[in-house]
Order: sequence, then C-alpha cells, then structure tokens
Amino acid sequence: PGGGNYYVGIWANDQAEYSSPFFSYLGYQTGMQAAMNAYRIFQKNIPKDGGKMWASFELDVQFPFGEYDRGDAAMIAYGATHFLLASGDKKKAEEIWPLIDWCLEYSRKRVTADGIVASESDELEGRFPSGSANLSTSSLYYAALVQAGRLAKAMGKAPSLVADYQLRSQKMSSVIEHY
Repeated sequence: PGGGNYYVGIWANDQAEYSSPFFSYLGYQTGMQAAMNAYRIFQKNIPKDGGKMWASFELDVQFPFGEYDRGDAAMIAYGATHFLLASGDKKKAEEIWPLIDWCLEYSRKRVTADGIVASESDELEGRFPSGSANLSTSSLYYAALVQAGRLAKAMGKAPSLVADYQLRSQKMSSVIEHY
C-alpha cells in the first residue's frame, strides 16, 4: 500500500480509504505517489453502465475483484477527499475530482427509503452479518460529504455545490443517529 514492491492489489479500503490519507500527513512522497496511482486506477475504471465500482484491482491491475458492493464508492470518496485535503495540492484535487464526484453520486443513488446507503456487504466482506445496508458505509458516505464540501470550497467550486454537500451530510448525520 505504500508504494513498495510486495503488494499485488489496489483495494478501495486498504489503499484508497486507509493508507493514502495517512501519507499526506507524513509527507511521504513515495506513498503519496502510490496514492495518486491508486486513485487514477479507480478513476480510469469508473463503470460506464452505472454499475458498482470494483473493490480492488489485482495482479498488476489486470484482474478486477469484488463480487459484492461493499460500499467501495463511499470508501474511495472518503479516502480521496481526506488525502486531497491533507495534501493541499489543488492540481491533484482537480485531477481526482471526477472520481470523487462519481463516487458521491453513486452512493447517493444507493440511499434507501430509511435514508442510509445500501450495500451488499461491508468492508469485512461478510465476516459478520451486515444486512442490506450498514452504518459503516453510511458513515463513510457522511464523512466523504463533509470533506467534499470542504474540498469543493478550497477548490473554488460553486457555492451551491458546497451547500449541497453540507446539507446532504447534515441529513445523513441525522439518519445515522436515527437508524
């Protein structure tokens, strides 16, 4: 996950959500390059048919993996916004923004009548029961909305977009507490 030679996959949780944001805080350039490469791979593989994002890309990015939607779009949006805010690099933010936008929109479309984000599994891939919607995915979506609002503001995006993210995050916060 840190740009080393011993990892055969790029995962929505391992790289996009966990390690990539951390590297910005460290200023670890190899890790930050690995993070950008991971986000670029996910962005290059945004489904054209509106389907789910693959959970990972294995074996030199030749083998997409992930039978179930684990909330991977929420994981990627959370990690990418966190990484970009911590790095403070507007050029990187502009490059990765389409991925963030797609992930947030995909997650929005998965919101249930109860207001939480549906997913077929969670990050633990069914090791524990999670039902058809879980608070892990919804919490990641909530945090991604908060951070996307901050990132959009820092990037000079339309105030209406910033306000939309803020409103959606507030609503998701209430829904999480209620659910």
